[in-house]
Amino acid sequence: MEDSVSIPTDEAQEAEEILSKGFLNRLDRTQIIATRLYPGSRMGQRVSKSKGSGMEFSEHKQYSPGDDFRAVDWNVYARTDHIYLKTFETEMNLYVYLLVDVSNSMSFGTTIRKLQYAKQLAAALGYVTLVQGDNLAIHAMNDGLRQSISTASRRLRPSEVLQFCGSLRPGGETDFVRSLQAFSIHTGHPGMVFLISDFMSEGTLSEALRYLVYNGFGVLAFHLIDPWEENPDLSGEIDLEDSEDNRLLPLTIRRGTLEHLKESFRQHCHQVNRAFATYEASYFPIRTDRPVEKFVLEDLRHAGVVQ
Repeated sequence: MEDSVSIPTDEAQEAEEILSKGFLNRLDRTQIIATRLYPGSRMGQRVSKSKGSGMEFSEHKQYSPGDDFRAVDWNVYARTDHIYLKTFETEMNLYVYLLVDVSNSMSFGTTIRKLQYAKQLAAALGYVTLVQGDNLAIHAMNDGLRQSISTASRRLRPSEVLQFCGSLRPGGETDFVRSLQAFSIHTGHPGMVFLISDFMSEGTLSEALRYLVYNGFGVLAFHLIDPWEENPDLSGEIDLEDSEDNRLLPLTIRRGTLEHLKESFRQHCHQVNRAFATYEASYFPIRTDRPVEKFVLEDLRHAGVVQ
């Protein structure tokens, strides 16, 4: 696993333009909502919904056997002759991890290349994470973990996150088992994992997800779908190229062939959805003709992922 610390000059301009200034201004007022509490977080800017010992008083709770007597509000007891406890909201830092598929299949796209969409989505979520003061790590992956950038080693500027995302390039085949196993082994703090991919892999996705779920990570999957994949426009004698390994498949388009291709893709999406449902992970299919800004600020807000 390698840290990306320098970006070639010819890529810098593209990276700077990955998100519009208007979009960034709206992201300044956006926050990722933690799906649950994660152990090992430290005090920070985020106010959790759990009750415990913290800095800000929340409410009183009636005493129950086994409660900590140190939290008793004796002033309330003196006035009411009933025992109540003080509870507090705890400020915690969230750990956010963005895993971006950079395999060859992500270079496909009819309206926008999948990887370009993934880069914009990762940049937006990474930007929000830094602005809200949480911990961030972004990993590129194909048959393993590749470039990465993280607040674990140093403080990051939002511009560095945008540049890192803009610098990602496609290559290699996808191996979710190897990638997610490596991620789980090398990541010490559980948190929210945003998995951004087209999930075009022959590997067992369910097996790979075990490494995340059993190690305490919350998983949100963003499945990037090009509109052409749902409704392919083909005719005659053609060669289909596997975008992962470049194999050619001769194909004659006959009556029913397109319906067969559509059904195959529907089954693929169903299998991906089912893999995440097995672990009660959040699954978001995204058509790449849906602007990233609308997806983040409208769809994810409606789903309760951001506010």
